[in-house]
Amino acid sequence: MTDVSRGSGEEGAGDRASEDALAQEVAIRHAGYRICMLEGSRWMPDGDCTGLYVRARVSRKQARFHPVARIEPSSERVKFADVSLRRDVDDREFIQYVEDGAHFCAKRALLVGLLNPRVATVVVTPDLELYRTVAKSQIFFENDTFLEIGCANGVTVHAVAAHTPCARAVGVDKCAERIREALQEHAHPRATFVRLDVLDLDPAILLQRLLSALPERKNTAIADTAPFSHVFIDINGNRAVKDVQRVVRLVISMLKPRMIAVKSSKWAERAAPETRPRRCAVDDDDRGLGRCTKFQPDAIQWWGLRDSGSTS
Repeated sequence: MTDVSRGSGEEGAGDRASEDALAQEVAIRHAGYRICMLEGSRWMPDGDCTGLYVRARVSRKQARFHPVARIEPSSERVKFADVSLRRDVDDREFIQYVEDGAHFCAKRALLVGLLNPRVATVVVTPDLELYRTVAKSQIFFENDTFLEIGCANGVTVHAVAAHTPCARAVGVDKCAERIREALQEHAHPRATFVRLDVLDLDPAILLQRLLSALPERKNTAIADTAPFSHVFIDINGNRAVKDVQRVVRLVISMLKPRMIAVKSSKWAERAAPETRPRRCAVDDDDRGLGRCTKFQPDAIQWWGLRDSGSTS
């Protein structure tokens, strides 16, 4: 009898936790963010990827990514391969780099599609490898600013500072010892480490402390008024979903970044089975981006993730 009662109580607690998490997700969406679950290592959609903006890994074993490129039509890829490379291109995509117009036949397995920077997104990842891949691949503007909450000894912050063009990478952690380790082991000219407990400070004081870690930012093609363009959250990957979501809502209300990425295995478990990468269509905001940068305004395509709450 006692065991049955305990089981019923645990089930009830689980149901309440699920309801709380769902309510938090609704609040996050009402704040203008979509919530996307990233599972596995699928970085490219199926089928023809012509027009998709991507970044290519230097190699499978290296943390660095090449600059932003755009996938060109397959006819151009075959022509380029026949004339210049003389190799089989079935597993490759023909890409053109945005910065200098150079062309290259890149292995498809090394390409990572880029999320639309005009769409405010919360990306939930189940593990550290995917979390860090998002960090290194999705930061590609020179004035991007990166904040990691729960930076530990600074590995991710250092990777972003060293391998992306961001203006500043800031890591905060409540543990003084981890911050000391970060300063000793992962210092970088564009990295700053600060001891802060984001849940223990008044939001106004917290914001002031965070802003003090940022240099004066340059003008940008993205009309970003947020102090941080990207905020990543790693406060123990198996922590209760409601605790992680609480930090996400705090970040949204205080910083309003265009991308939030979270490492949370428990939140990722809530992903619908059909959640998977897909192609994002051109929209009006993309055209505005095209007028301000070297991206083509009439052919912008972004890799995307189906919102975990969407049924379409």
